[in-house]
Amino acid sequence: MSKNYLHQLQDKSSYIHIFSALINNPYVLTDHPMSDKDFPERFHKVVFSAIYNLIGDGAESISSLTIDSYLKNTPTQHKIFEDGSGIDYIDACLERGEPSNFEYNYSRVKKFTLLRQYYSSGIDISDLYSIDFMDANEEIKQHRRFNDMTVNQMVNHIESKFIDIKDEFMYEKDGYGGHISDNIDEILEEAMKKPDYGAPFQSPMYNTITRGARRRKLYCVSGNTGSGKTRKGEGDLLYQCSPIIYDEDKGCWVVTGNREKGLFISTELEENEIKIPALCFIACVSEDKLRNNELNDEERSRLRIAVKILEKIDFWMEELMDFDIDDLEHLIQKYVNKHDVGYVFFDYIHTTLKMFDSMAKRGAKNLQEHQLLRIMSVHLKNMCNRYNIWIGTATQLNAKWKEEGNMDETAIEGSKSVANKFDLGGIQIELTAKDYTLWEELKASINTPFNLEPTHTINIYKNRGNKWKFIRMWIHFDMGTLRTTDLFATNYKGKIINLKGKQFKYLDKNMDCNLTA
Repeated sequence: MSKNYLHQLQDKSSYIHIFSALINNPYVLTDHPMSDKDFPERFHKVVFSAIYNLIGDGAESISSLTIDSYLKNTPTQHKIFEDGSGIDYIDACLERGEPSNFEYNYSRVKKFTLLRQYYSSGIDISDLYSIDFMDANEEIKQHRRFNDMTVNQMVNHIESKFIDIKDEFMYEKDGYGGHISDNIDEILEEAMKKPDYGAPFQSPMYNTITRGARRRKLYCVSGNTGSGKTRKGEGDLLYQCSPIIYDEDKGCWVVTGNREKGLFISTELEENEIKIPALCFIACVSEDKLRNNELNDEERSRLRIAVKILEKIDFWMEELMDFDIDDLEHLIQKYVNKHDVGYVFFDYIHTTLKMFDSMAKRGAKNLQEHQLLRIMSVHLKNMCNRYNIWIGTATQLNAKWKEEGNMDETAIEGSKSVANKFDLGGIQIELTAKDYTLWEELKASINTPFNLEPTHTINIYKNRGNKWKFIRMWIHFDMGTLRTTDLFATNYKGKIINLKGKQFKYLDKNMDCNLTA
């Protein structure tokens, strides 16, 4: 490190005005603290120390002779004062100094002091002040910029460099950061090219409400035990991944055009409890008939075709029984990296013993269940952003939901704060007694597809970025085939609303549709 360079980081002319002001008005130090660090050369340090100490000792009048007499008590400092023609220097300060310009010169001295301390610590300050210029214009621009900056602005400038380094090496950041206009042209052009839809669900009404399963979004549909939330989640994911399914109403196999890559994560179901329903969904065969061995030949043939379809689609499943958040993220990261999975259904948000142990080892002891549930929902949302995926999940309802009839986040087991990170929050339940009463009032004026009656409602209480919320989808959900049929929609007050369903179909010409048993 060059001491010569440090000595160039100063403005000696400012010292003349500083010393003149201190001698004429000692009280200026009350609001403008200074020390010998503000002067890099020994001569100026000696002059300042002498003036400062004389003021402290109560000197009422200070002159060059006063300072000279004071320093004679310290021969080493007096020698430095004499070698620098100290008496002449102080007289020149008193003669040419401008105490009225103290503020400007004080600020300038402090800025150079800051630069010297940064430079002494090994910090690059060349973008704030440099002595190496290629031309005069560059030097003029720098001095103008330096004069206009305050000490606080200089500190913020240097600190911003460290913040950038911390961002890169110390903090994991999943989201975007920058000026709002960055990439704005590309974003607008992309938005105008195509609608913002994700992979389609079985339900056209659900597609209208959600605009499909959109990446970087977390959807949670809660329900009580036996409400079919897991089966509907599996059915939707299978629909997104299956280019061909059987349509019982048309009596033939139909092309959906869907070829997404999905992962179904179960925390309770065994292998056959996932795979049998998957076959039944593809073939549109009742699981009860299969398990009771009541199939006819045509249904057996369809199930064998369903096996071939499942062999060709990008659909994976995993079981996680006793797990913590790290286990879940590792599993999702594995399938994203190895199989390019973009759609995940996780069944379902709940706590485990391993999760409590894991958090305790990290120092978060004595957490309550609702706190852990909220932590899990936060991590699920973070994974959506980190891996650019859609995650669908579920939670249980609390004990009060049926008594109070709430169809919002207050009905969720644990705490309503669990829903803070959901992009879509809904509740799926079988029809209640009140629902049956309402259905009896409405059925005369509603024509449902194939004269089906509603079995479930899906109640949307949160829908970030979309207009449809506090609405109830009335559906017929076949638990045996995982198939959903839209019937109608109402608001939370039971009034019919006009909710037109949308269905997206993309035909993959490379898909072999000629599957036979």
